[in-house]
Amino acid sequence: MNVIKKKMKKLITKLLICTAIFVAIMSCNKDFLDVPLKGRLSTDVFPADQAVTGCYAVLLSADKDWSLWGAWPDFLLGNVMSDDAWKGGNSDGDQPDIGKLERFEILPSNGNVSSFYSNFYHYIFIFNTTLAGLENSKELNDSVRNKYIGEVKFLRGYAYMKLMMAYGSKKGNLGLPVIDHPLLQSEAGKIPRSDFNTTWNFIIKDFQSGEVNLPAKDQYQSKDIGRATKGASQAMIARAYMLMGDWANCELYAKKVIDSHKYNLEPDFKNVFSKANKNGQESLFEICYTIDNYFGIGGWDFSHGSWWAAAQQPIPNGWGVGAFTNDLLSEFKKDQGDPRIVWSFVFGGDVDISSDEPIVLTFADGLDPDKLHNRKIWDPKYFQMGGQTDHNLMVIRYADVVLMYAEATNENNKSDIAKAALNSIRKRARESSFVDPYRTIKGYNFPANLAVNERVPDVTTSEKNLLRDAIWHERRVELAGEDLRFFDLVRQGRAGSVLRAFSVKYNTLKGKGFVDGKHESFPIPQNEMEGSKGIILQNPMYN
Repeated sequence: MNVIKKKMKKLITKLLICTAIFVAIMSCNKDFLDVPLKGRLSTDVFPADQAVTGCYAVLLSADKDWSLWGAWPDFLLGNVMSDDAWKGGNSDGDQPDIGKLERFEILPSNGNVSSFYSNFYHYIFIFNTTLAGLENSKELNDSVRNKYIGEVKFLRGYAYMKLMMAYGSKKGNLGLPVIDHPLLQSEAGKIPRSDFNTTWNFIIKDFQSGEVNLPAKDQYQSKDIGRATKGASQAMIARAYMLMGDWANCELYAKKVIDSHKYNLEPDFKNVFSKANKNGQESLFEICYTIDNYFGIGGWDFSHGSWWAAAQQPIPNGWGVGAFTNDLLSEFKKDQGDPRIVWSFVFGGDVDISSDEPIVLTFADGLDPDKLHNRKIWDPKYFQMGGQTDHNLMVIRYADVVLMYAEATNENNKSDIAKAALNSIRKRARESSFVDPYRTIKGYNFPANLAVNERVPDVTTSEKNLLRDAIWHERRVELAGEDLRFFDLVRQGRAGSVLRAFSVKYNTLKGKGFVDGKHESFPIPQNEMEGSKGIILQNPMYN
């Protein structure tokens, strides 16, 4: 494992270097939709390998202005806008635009709404430019060309999926401006939104390119760990169909991943997010980070990777953003003694024993009302490096695929198959360890004396609605803190009722302002609306 970790570190360092080269060649420092492409790389000398490697690195290294950390909120809003996590931070004035999002006081001028949109279109700009170079390069044979195209289209599909989850409007039948080529100057700001299904089908087609052209995970050499694979493409297609509500195709593609036998559940839940087990057997695709200080500017590292997870570390070593809610903990408690509690939560009062100087985690400062933080990305004192962390960002993992399969088969009236898939996740949970080597749990009375068979029992019901509820419960606890909860609530059609109930139950403004038919989608940013001069339509009820 240490050898693989060292090779991964070298790969990520290479990614960062290649990104710097790539962006220096075709730098863009303003909103993508506002700045048309004015030149093209020569296809005679197109640096294919460096450009494709740079496409991976762009996801971890910069926002639209090529700053070092500004894109980090894009990867945790699915937690904060749900009933799983508070905005947190130092005060109400710390990241106020995120506070407005969790209260659903959302305007098209909201800074995070704007940056999320422009960041991912910035990535798409780079992916499209790379694809044009690959398709026209005279130096590549077809096999290499198709593999590279499959990788870049996978990344473009991921970027468009993130945008559709946030800005797509099923009610308004509105997708996104679909841009599949480097923009000409005459096209800038003139591409309207496609309809809802057309955009999703474009995303699926991108992932299908990966399915056809990419190797399986076990066909990569260790130096290439972290690249997109055939299985990752199939898993993302399953997710796309789930978000569309197409259960037949969701079942089909989730089963492809399962039947490939290339992935497995980690036997012990504690290993899923272990830093010693990055890109493990359960991982389908994760964005890989390093804190090596190459191209450091002003003392900071050339990656927002450290900031994505550092933002969620408890104060004082982190920023305290995305602190978990007691409501999420209550969901776990529906199964007495669920070992995943240990590996999902850090509690105020716990003792960090990772170094020779134990420290009580008081969580005395900051807006974390329930004194709960995310164990999946927690860095004990022993591992902290100046407040930075190199946790990978898990995009999709095998347990998610199994739960998609369970939900799809239940919706397709195959309750026995659905129960078997669901109970495989629960079996792993109850058989997992519940002793954390890096802390003594003092902030929660975990019932350690329960017998294994008393924890997380199998679901026995075959009634469709009850089984659906059980699957939804399992998604919430198994995937807690993985940026999916808000988007699950939206697709399930219950975001408004759940979030308003949360507001009443806990006497908080969080969730109170949710308006059905409006807040299932973010608004298109005001600057994009104005720049298009009416060509790009706004989402319902934001006008």
